[in-house]
Amino acid sequence: MKLSFKPWIYFGLFFISNSLISYFPIGLSAKLWIFTFGVLVPFGIGLWSVLEVAEKDPTPTIRWFPRFIDNKNDQGIQWFYWVLFLGLIAFTRFYQLTSIPFWLISDEGIYATMSMALMKKWNWSILLTEGRMEPLLIWLGGLFFHVTGPSLVSLRLFTTFVSIATVLSAYFCLRPFLPRVTAFVYSWLFAFSFWALSFMRFFTHQELILLFEMWTIGCLGRLLTAQGTRSKWFWLTALILCNVLGFYSYVNWAVVWILIALLFLFLSPKIPQVKSHLLYLTLFTAFFIWPIVLDRFAPGGLSYMKSLFQLKDFPISFAGYLSNLFYDSRTSYPYSPDWGGMFDPVTGSFILLGCLYAVKTLDRKLSFALGLALFLCLLPGVVTNYIELHRVTTSFPFWILLAAFGVQSLIEEHGLIKALLPITLLGLLTLGLNFYDFIGPYGDVLRAPSLRQWRGVEYAEAYQILKTQSDASGPIYVFSEFNADYDNKTLDIATYPFNPLQNPALAATGSKWACLIIDIHYAPYIKKRYPGALITLLRTEKTTPNDRPPSGLYLIPLAQIAPDTLKNWAAMDVCYRNLNVAIKNRRSTQTWSQFYPACIDEKLAMTDPLMTAIYWEQKGMYAFFDGDYPSAVKAYQNAIAHGVPAAQLYYGLGVALQRMNRTREAEKAFRNMPALQKETAPYTHALN
Repeated sequence: MKLSFKPWIYFGLFFISNSLISYFPIGLSAKLWIFTFGVLVPFGIGLWSVLEVAEKDPTPTIRWFPRFIDNKNDQGIQWFYWVLFLGLIAFTRFYQLTSIPFWLISDEGIYATMSMALMKKWNWSILLTEGRMEPLLIWLGGLFFHVTGPSLVSLRLFTTFVSIATVLSAYFCLRPFLPRVTAFVYSWLFAFSFWALSFMRFFTHQELILLFEMWTIGCLGRLLTAQGTRSKWFWLTALILCNVLGFYSYVNWAVVWILIALLFLFLSPKIPQVKSHLLYLTLFTAFFIWPIVLDRFAPGGLSYMKSLFQLKDFPISFAGYLSNLFYDSRTSYPYSPDWGGMFDPVTGSFILLGCLYAVKTLDRKLSFALGLALFLCLLPGVVTNYIELHRVTTSFPFWILLAAFGVQSLIEEHGLIKALLPITLLGLLTLGLNFYDFIGPYGDVLRAPSLRQWRGVEYAEAYQILKTQSDASGPIYVFSEFNADYDNKTLDIATYPFNPLQNPALAATGSKWACLIIDIHYAPYIKKRYPGALITLLRTEKTTPNDRPPSGLYLIPLAQIAPDTLKNWAAMDVCYRNLNVAIKNRRSTQTWSQFYPACIDEKLAMTDPLMTAIYWEQKGMYAFFDGDYPSAVKAYQNAIAHGVPAAQLYYGLGVALQRMNRTREAEKAFRNMPALQKETAPYTHALN
């Protein structure tokens, strides 16, 4: 069928305009002019053209479901394209596996910590972490670590295997809907979009939701094309299973289920059997997700979600998400590129072409259904109070479907043979743009917005120091739980392979060093008590005066640590790890301080001045979080009087006194800081 618009001309206009807006440092006014006359006007003309023809010839190319596109000469893809495709998948997924991105975000550290805890003691808690997140990722992580052992490599391997499974599923799941060439194009654009490239290195829930969404699409297509009763029951059971797993993966799966239900309702007049399919899907899914519903509506189960739904202006939020998807997504870092939008200019241009192709080619109801699917998938992000592109991950397969339609329009204008070379070059271009962004600008910490830099550069540096030392001298006792950073525990899984405190296999292995990662202001005490200590001030992503103070990495020769002291430190490390897991699972209805006495042995902490100071410092911090300022003041006073007087303790004391309006006492506490900071100055010269 000849189209009423010239796709290659429109593609050229869209590509040039999208490239200028995304990649070139031109002013906002110029970008608006380019967007208006390079995107909006051509798209409007193209839409008017296809609508005019559709009115004259309302018969679509294909009117039955699930086939979107009818191709009587359904040619296959030549074998060397498949070899190239599979080879590039392997290359991109394993290239610099542990160094790009350079470090984990704090969410990955939280989920990895919870998975490691399951290795030691399994539990069937449904909603985990303080944000009450679905458990499947953590459960699977715990099982995977039980086989491979926790490490930075195993964490990245887990996400890589999920990513490979997802992109390889794309072709087989879309085949019921698309011809072989178009399904291959879909798989290529899906596999090498920045969305897929970034999630291949993210230990987060969004990665699983893409896998189960692809499988759900495939089960739907095969269910609707199945002939025998046994085959239909098989694919219906698989569809139910994918939905249950989706609900246990991420809360946004509710949108996918709604889309399935709407599709079945849409098809019910033509295919009466889908009414029973919808009934079985609803009943069995409800039965298996009932534990999630109960936990979600328990006290505190919805607190985190409620905190996100504070939308002020829906049109502006919607436009913001579209801008992030196509032109500039740095405000959503680290789930998006630091160079252009989530979709590169090639893919973005394909999507615009695909919209025109869908209006011209598909049944009106199918076109409307596709638009509705995109709108509903964007809603979980649009209605929240700031932009996070991972909240609209469920929309990704539909955007790529439009992009595949766009490529199909280019093929249909001149035929596959003539279009093959330019489309191949464009496919390589989109791969090159996205992969360059992933290994280049995306990993440049200096280019990321300071308030969106969620990767702890200090822990990345600490790991490099410890890994180098471990390679040279063997296992190291890494005490990473004694600092005030209760949130970011990304170092724990990375150091597991050479840390006897966590890894039971290293218990009988000789170690020569112990490492403390605590506040840099403890440096004078550590150097005096352990003269052989090597002290490093870790770099920090500190951006505001209220950020956590920088940490010091203290490498201490084991020969200088008394055996009883080391034994007590190891026992306290277990206590603080248990506290960390409890805090990570805290409900909003629970106080911070209530976990402290249940997890920490106070008598054990009092046997060593450093442990005493750390005990009271953390206790004061949690009391401060609860708004219990008198208890916080008392705790900081005990840390100073019975532990190790350090500058940050006087700072905490002063702030707590200020909150109680005890201004003079607060000023007195602050006056004690300069002398202590002067003692620490030799170790903090890097701050200046």
